[in-house]
Amino acid sequence: MIGAFAVWLGGFTFYTAVVVPIGTDVLGSSRTQGFITQQVTNTLNLFGGIAIFLMVVELLQTAPKRGRRIHRLLAASVVVIGLLWAMLVGIHPLLDALLEPEHGNVMDEVRFYEIHRIYLWSSTIQWLVSWAWLTLILYDWTRTRPAS
Repeated sequence: MIGAFAVWLGGFTFYTAVVVPIGTDVLGSSRTQGFITQQVTNTLNLFGGIAIFLMVVELLQTAPKRGRRIHRLLAASVVVIGLLWAMLVGIHPLLDALLEPEHGNVMDEVRFYEIHRIYLWSSTIQWLVSWAWLTLILYDWTRTRPAS
Protein backbone atom coordinates (compact mmCIF):
# COMPACT_ATOMS: atom_id res chain seq x y z
CA MET A 1 0.00 0.00 0.00
CA ILE A 2 2.68 2.49 0.94
CA GLY A 3 4.56 1.67 -2.28
CA ALA A 4 1.53 2.45 -4.44
CA PHE A 5 0.93 5.62 -2.45
CA ALA A 6 4.58 6.66 -2.87
CA VAL A 7 4.47 6.11 -6.64
CA TRP A 8 1.29 8.14 -6.92
CA LEU A 9 2.10 11.03 -4.56
CA GLY A 10 5.79 11.05 -5.49
CA GLY A 11 4.97 10.97 -9.18
CA PHE A 12 2.47 13.78 -8.82
CA THR A 13 4.89 15.87 -6.75
CA PHE A 14 7.84 15.31 -9.10
CA TYR A 15 5.77 15.94 -12.20
CA THR A 16 4.26 19.21 -10.96
CA ALA A 17 7.40 20.52 -9.27
CA VAL A 18 10.02 19.50 -11.84
CA VAL A 19 8.66 18.21 -15.15
CA VAL A 20 6.02 20.88 -15.80
CA PRO A 21 8.35 23.88 -15.30
CA ILE A 22 11.17 22.26 -17.32
CA GLY A 23 8.76 21.14 -20.03
CA THR A 24 7.32 24.62 -20.26
CA ASP A 25 10.82 26.11 -20.61
CA VAL A 26 11.99 23.56 -23.18
CA LEU A 27 8.79 23.65 -25.23
CA GLY A 28 8.46 27.42 -24.88
CA SER A 29 4.79 27.27 -23.97
CA SER A 30 2.64 26.28 -21.04
CA ARG A 31 -0.07 25.39 -23.57
CA THR A 32 2.17 22.84 -25.32
CA GLN A 33 3.23 21.45 -21.95
CA GLY A 34 -0.45 21.27 -21.04
CA PHE A 35 -1.14 18.83 -23.86
CA ILE A 36 1.53 16.54 -22.40
CA THR A 37 0.04 16.98 -18.92
CA GLN A 38 -3.36 16.03 -20.34
CA GLN A 39 -1.96 12.56 -21.10
CA VAL A 40 0.17 12.21 -17.96
CA THR A 41 -2.74 12.94 -15.62
CA ASN A 42 -4.58 9.88 -16.96
CA THR A 43 -1.74 7.69 -15.67
CA LEU A 44 -1.49 9.62 -12.40
CA ASN A 45 -5.24 9.18 -11.89
CA LEU A 46 -4.90 5.43 -12.50
CA PHE A 47 -2.10 5.21 -9.93
CA GLY A 48 -4.21 7.30 -7.57
CA GLY A 49 -7.16 4.94 -7.88
CA ILE A 50 -4.94 1.95 -7.08
CA ALA A 51 -3.35 3.72 -4.12
CA ILE A 52 -6.69 4.84 -2.70
CA PHE A 53 -8.13 1.34 -3.03
CA LEU A 54 -5.14 -0.05 -1.11
CA MET A 55 -5.47 2.71 1.49
CA VAL A 56 -9.10 1.69 2.08
CA VAL A 57 -8.12 -1.99 2.36
CA GLU A 58 -5.38 -1.11 4.86
CA LEU A 59 -7.78 1.06 6.83
CA LEU A 60 -10.35 -1.73 7.08
CA GLN A 61 -7.81 -4.41 7.98
CA THR A 62 -6.11 -2.44 10.73
CA ALA A 63 -9.13 -0.75 12.32
CA PRO A 64 -9.20 -3.06 15.38
CA LYS A 65 -5.54 -2.33 16.14
CA ARG A 66 -5.88 1.45 16.16
CA GLY A 67 -7.12 3.95 18.62
CA ARG A 68 -10.43 5.57 17.71
CA ARG A 69 -9.05 9.04 17.20
CA ILE A 70 -6.25 8.07 14.82
CA HIS A 71 -8.57 5.70 12.95
CA ARG A 72 -11.14 8.47 12.47
CA LEU A 73 -8.50 10.89 11.25
CA LEU A 74 -7.12 8.33 8.81
CA ALA A 75 -10.62 7.41 7.62
CA ALA A 76 -11.55 11.07 7.15
CA SER A 77 -8.39 11.75 5.16
CA VAL A 78 -8.96 8.71 2.93
CA VAL A 79 -12.56 9.82 2.30
CA VAL A 80 -11.43 13.33 1.34
CA ILE A 81 -8.63 11.98 -0.86
CA GLY A 82 -11.03 9.54 -2.53
CA LEU A 83 -13.76 12.11 -3.12
CA LEU A 84 -11.29 14.56 -4.61
CA TRP A 85 -9.84 11.78 -6.78
CA ALA A 86 -13.33 10.94 -8.08
CA MET A 87 -13.95 14.62 -8.75
CA LEU A 88 -10.66 14.96 -10.65
CA VAL A 89 -11.38 11.86 -12.71
CA GLY A 90 -14.83 13.30 -13.49
CA ILE A 91 -13.50 16.74 -14.42
CA HIS A 92 -10.77 15.41 -16.72
CA PRO A 93 -13.13 14.52 -19.62
CA LEU A 94 -14.71 17.99 -19.37
CA LEU A 95 -11.28 19.52 -19.90
CA ASP A 96 -10.44 17.04 -22.67
CA ALA A 97 -13.61 17.97 -24.54
CA LEU A 98 -12.40 21.57 -24.74
CA LEU A 99 -9.05 20.63 -26.29
CA GLU A 100 -7.91 19.93 -29.83
CA PRO A 101 -4.49 18.34 -29.26
CA GLU A 102 -3.87 17.74 -32.98
CA HIS A 103 -3.99 21.50 -33.56
CA GLY A 104 -2.84 22.66 -30.12
CA ASN A 105 -6.09 24.57 -29.62
CA VAL A 106 -8.30 25.25 -26.66
CA MET A 107 -11.80 25.60 -28.08
CA ASP A 108 -13.29 27.69 -25.26
CA GLU A 109 -10.47 29.24 -23.26
CA VAL A 110 -12.67 30.98 -20.68
CA ARG A 111 -14.57 27.77 -19.88
CA PHE A 112 -11.40 25.68 -19.95
CA TYR A 113 -9.59 27.89 -17.46
CA GLU A 114 -12.63 28.05 -15.16
CA ILE A 115 -12.74 24.24 -15.00
CA HIS A 116 -8.95 23.96 -14.93
CA ARG A 117 -8.78 26.27 -11.90
CA ILE A 118 -11.15 23.91 -10.04
CA TYR A 119 -8.99 20.98 -11.14
CA LEU A 120 -5.80 22.64 -9.88
CA TRP A 121 -7.29 23.63 -6.52
CA SER A 122 -8.77 20.17 -6.03
CA SER A 123 -5.41 18.58 -6.88
CA THR A 124 -3.64 20.87 -4.44
CA ILE A 125 -6.06 20.10 -1.61
CA GLN A 126 -5.80 16.39 -2.36
CA TRP A 127 -1.99 16.64 -2.33
CA LEU A 128 -2.03 18.38 1.08
CA VAL A 129 -4.48 15.88 2.59
CA SER A 130 -2.36 13.05 1.19
CA TRP A 131 0.67 14.38 3.04
CA ALA A 132 -1.45 14.61 6.19
CA TRP A 133 -2.53 10.98 5.68
CA LEU A 134 1.11 9.93 5.26
CA THR A 135 2.07 11.76 8.45
CA LEU A 136 -0.79 10.09 10.33
CA ILE A 137 -0.04 6.59 9.06
CA LEU A 138 3.66 6.91 9.88
CA TYR A 139 2.82 8.24 13.34
CA ASP A 140 0.45 5.33 13.90
CA TRP A 141 2.99 2.78 12.71
CA THR A 142 5.73 4.13 14.98
CA ARG A 143 3.32 4.33 17.92
CA THR A 144 2.01 0.80 17.54
CA ARG A 145 5.06 -1.14 16.39
CA PRO A 146 6.43 -3.63 18.87
CA ALA A 147 9.50 -2.66 20.83
CA SER A 148 12.68 -4.34 19.59
